[in-house]
This record gives sequence, structure tokens and C-alpha cells, in this order.
Amino acid sequence: MFEALLTRMLAPPELDADTVLGGCADCRALAGRIVDLLFERLSRPEALATLRLLVAEGERVPHLVALWYGNTVESLSVHLGEVLERAVGRGLCRPGVAVERPWLVLAPVVHVTMARLVFAGLPVPSLRNSRNDCVDALCELLAPR
Repeated sequence: MFEALLTRMLAPPELDADTVLGGCADCRALAGRIVDLLFERLSRPEALATLRLLVAEGERVPHLVALWYGNTVESLSVHLGEVLERAVGRGLCRPGVAVERPWLVLAPVVHVTMARLVFAGLPVPSLRNSRNDCVDALCELLAPR
């Protein structure tokens, strides 16, 4: 079952730069758009099921985990890098570590998602508060100085 789910989830995520950047007037709008997009994708039932299984069973099928990682996390990082490069060109964010290493942009949202999965039933910040915190963190990383 795990292998079937991972195989089904191997499709690289689509991230259209024009869609992400469209209508963004400043860094906060860009950060909000990115966070909302990532939360939407990571909160899909199939994505949550995949993450649960990766944590619980990932070491049993390392070749599939590596393939899934390359097709999803690394692909999404590449697409985010392209979005951020264009955002720098539009003055929406500054060049820097987050543009050079776009996985850092994923990190706050992935952390919140994993915490909600792993610590289910324990008091965790609301998704709304977590969303705002993630936007604030991305603004710290990206905002023009």
C-alpha cells in the first residue's frame, strides 16, 4: 500500500511563477501567496497520508523515498527558486540565502505540517496563527532592505 501511494504521489508539483507572482504588490503579499499555496498542497488528504507513511515506513523502501523526494521536494525547490528569482527582479524580495536555497522557504510550512501530524491531539497553534507566523518568517528572509 505504501509503495502504491508513493508511486501515485511521484508527480512533480506544478508551480507557475506567473500565478504565484500575479497581483503581488509587496513581499508580504508574495509570502502569503507562497504559504497559502504550500499549506493547501500539504493539507490534502493524500499528501498527509504520504507524510504519515514516510515517517512510519520510509526506511523500508528507501529507493521510493529518494524518488519521491527528488520529484516533489527538490522539484518544488527548483520551481520556488525560479519564482524567487523573478520576485527579486520585480523588487518584491531581496537576493539572499532564501533565494539561493529555496528549501528554506518550504521549511516553516513543512515544520507546521509535520508538527500537526506528529503531535496530533496535543495543543498546537491554530492553522491561522501558524500561517501568520510562517508569513512573518518568510518576510524576515525575503523582505527588501
